[in-house]
Amino acid sequence: MRYAMTATVPLGTLLASGAARAAAEAPASFTDADYAAHLAALRKKVPQEGFTIVLEKPFFVVGDEAPAMVRRRAVNTVRWAVERLKRDFFKKDPTEILDIGLFKDKASYEKHAPAIFGDTPDTPFGYYSDRHRALVMNIATGGGTLVHEIVHPFMAANFPACPAWFNEGMGSLYEQSSDRGGHIVGLTNWRLDGLQKAVRAGRVPPFKDLTSTTDDAFYHKDKGTHYAQARYLCPTGYKTLQEVLGLKFP
Repeated sequence: MRYAMTATVPLGTLLASGAARAAAEAPASFTDADYAAHLAALRKKVPQEGFTIVLEKPFFVVGDEAPAMVRRRAVNTVRWAVERLKRDFFKKDPTEILDIGLFKDKASYEKHAPAIFGDTPDTPFGYYSDRHRALVMNIATGGGTLVHEIVHPFMAANFPACPAWFNEGMGSLYEQSSDRGGHIVGLTNWRLDGLQKAVRAGRVPPFKDLTSTTDDAFYHKDKGTHYAQARYLCPTGYKTLQEVLGLKFP
């Protein structure tokens, strides 16, 4: 399926339209018994030594840093992001209890992602696996990837037909974020420099092409600009985006 959207439709409007379609299918809240059963199954997969498991509904945060640090990330990053994303965009929680694997370094990430979650990472930072109901990452690369990946299960629950460019654009928007009056705000991040260079080199497609791309094309025909272009499209609109970049788009 192909999707199209004008660059001036507000982010909240597009999210609201998807949430309205999903609202009738809202699942019942998870019970204490649901969480207990999930925890019991999780403990069978997670090594007993060196790992801490923290419940931060609707997630279980699993990490091999110091226990105090795992708990701090659960509150200061996971809870912080979830509260603000739900406040502004998402009415529904993910439809399943999910795990967040936070591995302390590259070696731990590459060892434990396959052992615990059944995936061989294809990115050095982290990823969201719908199949394994998990957000998995090398937390040594920073907390921005964690916030990015938290967006995806909420998108899946609230906007099931969300095209990849919007899903990844919104995730990328909050890779570096801050609080403004209790609301999450996306900040300029590392993607901007590469996008500016790509624009100057004429390698950035028109917005019409980006927003009508298939999911497969978005992920597999990306010349290094799709995520960044989508990120700077999501919060602004065409005119403001040009002002941010100081460049003229096709």
